[in-house]
Amino acid sequence: YVDGELVDDSAAEGAMPSTGPLSIGCSQEGEDNFKGDIDEVRIYNRALGEAELRLTMNAGFPVAITEAPTEVEANDAILNGTVDANGGETEYLFEYGPTKSYGSVAMGEEIGNDREATKISEAAIDLAPETAYHYRLVANSPVGTTYGKDQALTTAERTMTVGEEEELTDAEDKRVLIASESKAGPGDFYGMMWTGDLKKMREKNIWEAVERSGSKVVRFAIYPDLYLQTEIDKAFNEAAKRGITVLPYFGAGPFPKAGTKKRENWITYAKKMVQKYGPDSSFSPPVKAWEIWNEPNMSHVKEVNNSVEEQGEVKPAEFAVFFKEMAEALRSSKGEVQVLTPGLYGYRGGGCHPECHLTPRVFLERMDQTLSQLEYSNAYNAISLHPYVFKIGELGRQHAPRDAADVKRVSKAIKSVITAVHALKKGKPLWITELGFPLANPDPENKGKVPPVTESIQELLVDASFSMIQSNRKRLNISHAFYYNIQDDSKPRWDYHSGLLTLKGKARPAWNPFSKLAGGKACPHAPC
Repeated sequence: YVDGELVDDSAAEGAMPSTGPLSIGCSQEGEDNFKGDIDEVRIYNRALGEAELRLTMNAGFPVAITEAPTEVEANDAILNGTVDANGGETEYLFEYGPTKSYGSVAMGEEIGNDREATKISEAAIDLAPETAYHYRLVANSPVGTTYGKDQALTTAERTMTVGEEEELTDAEDKRVLIASESKAGPGDFYGMMWTGDLKKMREKNIWEAVERSGSKVVRFAIYPDLYLQTEIDKAFNEAAKRGITVLPYFGAGPFPKAGTKKRENWITYAKKMVQKYGPDSSFSPPVKAWEIWNEPNMSHVKEVNNSVEEQGEVKPAEFAVFFKEMAEALRSSKGEVQVLTPGLYGYRGGGCHPECHLTPRVFLERMDQTLSQLEYSNAYNAISLHPYVFKIGELGRQHAPRDAADVKRVSKAIKSVITAVHALKKGKPLWITELGFPLANPDPENKGKVPPVTESIQELLVDASFSMIQSNRKRLNISHAFYYNIQDDSKPRWDYHSGLLTLKGKARPAWNPFSKLAGGKACPHAPC
């Protein structure tokens, strides 16, 4: 490349590498010397294609700066750093361990290709109490890999006995419930998520399937739409017949801007719904927990009246004002209402640029700053989190989980996302309101970011991840765990086949570990 233009494509993809002496700035015969200065010499042990050559020539090495840890506890710590992609698509991770050989990894994600510094944080988990650890930040792009300087930390004093720690580890490794859990099941700990037409949920006897699964809570979206309201009311009543509690969440996608009629409609709707179904209503069982919005920390595309609305970047400060207004509307009820944060997206393994995705921890921190300025310190009672993990592996070589070892790594990565949020807000309960694993991806726009897994791997993922969540429910203050989705969705998106039931109502193998944990029964087909 000279001035960004390809002048020699002899090393293009498919070309055979030379076995002779390496020459830079002249021919192999030592003639035709290049007249000028040569810098940024990069030597590869493989042939690069033209597209990759163009990418590397327009990017520099990523910058990785390891920073001081925070929230250092007995069994985990938050590792911090700064990454500058420097013009190339960049992934990062933290290596950590008792020596400078490290040995463990806290996986990060992609951060885009801007030439701007990005603050990042990940949780190091399963640490030993009162032990010294080393860690460093690692950033990788097509140009190369950069290693941050080594830092050290020492974990805090033991908070559990040795026996309790061993019991917790045993519960996760063997996928069994901890001894303190009741044999009768975990009460309302488990829930299921429904996405799509609520009328189809009734027609296909999905309520019966939910009841048979052992789930005691169902989460679905509610909107101020007269047509939808009939089906929403029927869904509340179907749940009540079976003693199932509803976790309603208000909307998703582009949130209504200040000063608009749409904003007024949402606030009025929140008041009406909590008066109709909340703790001060005659509805039984009354709905105590209400969730305000879904995944504002990522970009959304939503179809409205045959047109597409792009949410783009949601500024946490702007969302905080809307959140306060909605929370006040819900608390207008005389009964005790629990307000949940929006479901915060914690995608791992192929995320997107920071402009369209803030991590749950960063979004919460910035939202809290504005709520504090508004003197609304007790804005929410619990945190809603979606700790998805779709890829696993090493830097530049991530793939869909494909064996038992990958499944265990996914479970640890999910635990890391949960731990990072817990460390930020220890006093607030966590609701895992979405967690699922796709089997198929017909969406051409997906481009492999959310790779599918086999049914047998999906079964192992459900078993490992939800067992891990339940066995850590006390230490990480986890109140509920919802599977996403009850049934496959016919729409072409990542969750196309993430359901525990197929479109025809047949149970997938993953149904068995989930219903076993939830204290439910077998469901070979629907109606169950």
